[in-house]
Amino acid sequence: RAARDMKKGEEVTISYISAESNSYDERQLRLRRSWGFDCGCALCMTEAKDGEASRKKRAEVSETMETIVQSSKDKPSKQAIKQMDAKAKACWNEMKATYTADRSSGEYVDGLKPELARAAESFASVVERGDNTKSDWHSTLQRAIQLRMDAIELRGLRVVDRSVSGAINSAHQGNERCLPVVLTHISPYQETCIVGIINIVKLFE
Repeated sequence: RAARDMKKGEEVTISYISAESNSYDERQLRLRRSWGFDCGCALCMTEAKDGEASRKKRAEVSETMETIVQSSKDKPSKQAIKQMDAKAKACWNEMKATYTADRSSGEYVDGLKPELARAAESFASVVERGDNTKSDWHSTLQRAIQLRMDAIELRGLRVVDRSVSGAINSAHQGNERCLPVVLTHISPYQETCIVGIINIVKLFE
């Protein structure tokens, strides 16, 4: 099934390498080495326009975020988790700052931002390790769920109801089976989006 409407005579292409787990510069390098060409897909062309400085900053922030995530898995103290949360939030904001406002428009590959999506998930995983006392756990879960919804949208799946409790908003009852996402719009990273949705569901358990 096509992810979008196609024009008559439009070329149908396949992905040689995943943009989900590889940055623009990593993709281009691997494609040149293995296949001998520079990719000119819509996402690569858009990320090329973002500029080398922005892409370099994303790589630096991604590395820092990964270090924070790994540290959060070592059963740190509550105080250490709070510090990690603050650092992860700073990384999230730094990553967002590398994208211009017009990168959210349909003109730019439907707002796809794989690296920012990964940062959102990393931030969420740190948040989920935060204060689980009864008084604060609800707000902690809300933050994590919102970040994971951000990640899904940044991969191209449209979330139509971002509430975290109650029935699906009545304004969206026309949506297929009243789900909080638009099923008629297919993300190029649909498998990853499904995993993201499952991770959100687990937070409601």
